[in-house]
Parts: sequence; C-alpha cells; structure tokens
Amino acid sequence: MGAPTVSRVVSVGLNPLGVAVDERTHRAFVLSSGVLSTATPGVARYSLTLFDALTGRVLRTIRFGPHQYIFAATIDESLGHLLLAVNSAVTPTDTPGGIGSLLVLDEASGAILRRIVVGPTIDDFEVDERAGHLFVATVGKAKSKAKAPPRLRVLSATTGALLRTFAVDDNGMDVDTRTGRVAVLEPNDVRILDASTGQERTLPVIGDEIAIDGRTGHILVDEINAGGGISLPNIQVIDEASGKNINLPLGRSSDYDGGQGLLVDERAGLVFTNYQDSYRHMNVINVVSTRDGHPVAQLGLDSDGNAAVSMDLDEQANRLYVADARPLPNQTTVVYGPTQVYVYDVLSGNLVRAVTASGVGPPIITVDAQDRRVFIANSGGNTITVLDMAHL
Repeated sequence: MGAPTVSRVVSVGLNPLGVAVDERTHRAFVLSSGVLSTATPGVARYSLTLFDALTGRVLRTIRFGPHQYIFAATIDESLGHLLLAVNSAVTPTDTPGGIGSLLVLDEASGAILRRIVVGPTIDDFEVDERAGHLFVATVGKAKSKAKAPPRLRVLSATTGALLRTFAVDDNGMDVDTRTGRVAVLEPNDVRILDASTGQERTLPVIGDEIAIDGRTGHILVDEINAGGGISLPNIQVIDEASGKNINLPLGRSSDYDGGQGLLVDERAGLVFTNYQDSYRHMNVINVVSTRDGHPVAQLGLDSDGNAAVSMDLDEQANRLYVADARPLPNQTTVVYGPTQVYVYDVLSGNLVRAVTASGVGPPIITVDAQDRRVFIANSGGNTITVLDMAHL
C-alpha cells in the first residue's frame, strides 16, 4: 500500500468528531470532545477549531464550558452560519439529557449570533437551505422530571422561530430540498412530512438507515437488521410522491451485521453502505441503484470485519473515498492502527488507489471537491490529516 503526500497535519482538540467544510468560503470546522471515546468516566470539554481549508492555518479556537454536550455541527452556506446541537447534562456523571438548544455561529468570525432553546434533548437535526428550515428532533426530558414525548420541530433558519411541530419518534431523517419534505425513520414505519403544508404520510417500512435521492425523488431505507435478525442488506426504494415501493426484496445469501449509514451519489444514481461480513470476516461496501434498488457492485476492503470505516464522495470526479483503520491486537482497550485510504471509481467500481495515511483511528473522512482536499479526522488523537487529491 502506497504512502500519499500529506499536504499537512492540523492540530485540533482531542478526539475530533469530524470536519465540516464550506467550499465557497474555504473554511473548515472541527468539533472535538476533549476526551477519547474510550475514556470512562470522563467529563467532555468540547472545542471548535476553525481553519483555512487551503492552507491549514488555524484561524480560531472556541472552547466550551463543562456540562455541555455538542454532538453535531452543520453548515448553512446560504446564511453563512455554523449550527451546533447542544444538550446540557442533568446527572452527576454528566450524562446528556437536559435542555437542548442550537447555537448559531457566524462562519467568518466564529462569533455566537444566537442560541435557540428548543427544550427537550435534541436527538437529530437537519437543514433545508432552499426553504430556510431547520428540522430538530427531540426526545427525553426538559426542565421537569416528566419525560417529554418525541417531537420533530420545524424552525426558521433565519430567526429561529418555531413554525410547525410533528409528533414523530425520530430514528434518523433526511431532507429533500427540492420538495421541502423530510423523511423520518420511526421504529415501525417511515413518515413523510411536508414542512410547508403540514401534510403527513405513513409507510409500513421498517429499517435502520434512511436517505433521499433528490434527483430521482426516491427514499432509500436500509433494512439490514429490521426485526432484530442478521440478514442480507436490502435497500428498499420508495417513491417520495406516491409512497409506492419500487423494488422487491432481494432474498438472503450471506450474513451481514452493522450497517453504517447510507451515502447517496445523486449524479450517478447510486447509494453506498458499509457492512461487516460475518462469513468472510471483512468490511464490504455494497453499491445499489437508487432508481430500483438493484445491486450494482460489492467492494471488499482489505481489512478485517472489525475495522472502523468512513466514506465520502466526490460526485463531480466520480470518486468514492473510503478510510478505514483496524484495531491493533493484544490491547486491553480498543486501539486502532494507521488509517488506510481507498479510492474507487464510482462508475466502474474499480479500485484506483490504496494508500496509508498518518494519524490514529477511528477515522472520519470528509471530501472537499472544490479545493481538491481530503480531510481525515483522527478521532483517536488530536489531529486532522489533509491529503491532496492530486496525489490520490
């Protein structure tokens, strides 16, 4: 396996949770927890690092106080805002579950513009830049000891005002910015919600992961562990407008466990998802058509089935970037070895290149197609490895 030219290594807070990039302003944002994921007990001390995506120069570091759990960061490019989901702690051991709020930061300066107090614990959130909506899923407790029922709140991205509330139990969601609808995965069904009209549709589909291909208007549901068993990965394709199930179940041919998210390439009409193959003891990426659910290819990674895997796309160049790291043997706790980066041609499924990158896993990969950079958050340490696409 070759060694790529590492453009630079950027020092950030301990245990970076990923990189968010605004390709228009060339700004990159890294949220770090301040404690290793294997450290127990440990009180998180979150920080946010802003750096120049082209040069790697750190522009600002924002440190947050204790008892604040910041579990997600999303960019609203249309407003130049960075959104952070924050939950306060409510127990002596610092378990998050108190008041949930959204912090709205100015991208350019890192200044906090406003805090939108939602109430109960935030479980998930998405941004619809075209419609100017924020979708915030909440669960758990608010100020009282009584458990608050799960809700999906629709907020104005400009003012933070509450526009609409849906009674849904969110297990994952995705937004179709072309229609303004959001597809929500519940424990026993899928709900399609229209943020503008309030109309709802319930579909009897059970799954573990959900995504939308806006170009085809199809909702994709991964049914790998639906019902609690281990079965063949089966991507159900549902027409968003009619609710009709387009494809048929594929049957069973091998044992898979632990699907890890759906990655959609709208340009190519493909969806990628990573699984642990229990029979072959390796990680496998399944490639499925978003048009009809037909399996297109299966990419076997040169790693055992316990590797930590992260994926991202460069849709313009038809490239899939995969980062994985294997646990080192004979360790009392889980310690990951060097990160491997695989580059695949999306259209042919061929492996273009495989290289070894610096850093301590598990890795979280982000592709910046505009600046031709690949960022790898080394969550076992405190660095971001930056690779130049010209050398991949």
